[in-house]
Amino acid sequence: MTPVPGTQQFRDATERGWLEITDFSRFDWMTPVMGTDYMSREELDYKIWEMNKAMLSPRKIFFGLFSTHRYRRRMYVWWLLVSLRVGWDYVLGIVAPRRSTRERVALSEYVGMLRPAWYDA
Repeated sequence: MTPVPGTQQFRDATERGWLEITDFSRFDWMTPVMGTDYMSREELDYKIWEMNKAMLSPRKIFFGLFSTHRYRRRMYVWWLLVSLRVGWDYVLGIVAPRRSTRERVALSEYVGMLRPAWYDA
């Protein structure tokens, strides 16, 4: 679970010490920043991987990109663009390391999350 900074859920998680990861660059919607009483970190990571594998099949991506629902279609387009940027930068890191931003850019910059000025306050 990733509570969004600025929300009541984030304030509650911070006050109660539930956040296991506080590095904002890890708030990427793929990394569970809060733990659970029932699963280890490894189990959480594996379940997220399983969920993404099931939800991001080529068939689902195709139907998402051509969905009649505007919001769903835009989310799949956004996801595809982010994935292409990350993939392209990965290839550049291998072929032309100087052109790659992989070592200099946090994942949050790929996905478009902005660190609020008040985050570290």
